[in-house]
Amino acid sequence: MLSHLARTLTFATGSTIRSYVEAYGLAADSFAVRYQVTYELLKSDHPEADIQCRAWPGATRLQFQRERPEASHGVEIETLDIIPAQVPPGRYLLRVSVHDLVSGAAGHSTPGWRGHRLGPVTMVAIARAALA
Repeated sequence: MLSHLARTLTFATGSTIRSYVEAYGLAADSFAVRYQVTYELLKSDHPEADIQCRAWPGATRLQFQRERPEASHGVEIETLDIIPAQVPPGRYLLRVSVHDLVSGAAGHSTPGWRGHRLGPVTMVAIARAALA
């Protein structure tokens, strides 16, 4: 099922990069979950150091509010496709944060990749975020 996925975090020019996040523990209200998801994409010459920083002032930030029927399995799937043609070549970090708008809980994940180069762009988030 996953055989088509890249085995490295280096992507060829023109390849779409899909981040995939599983969010656990979202509270339901009237059989629906409501949450805000924030993606921060940081171009970095020093990913090992930058991944430790709490704030990324120079990061590109995308934020979405979601309302979906409660998943029967208790896991919400979040994906975001990044098109390399819109991202300059280089090394990148991706941080994904989820804020539960029902319970107020929050969690985040920064994939632990090791600074691979993205064909012209590098990164992907395959992460599990449990809200606390």
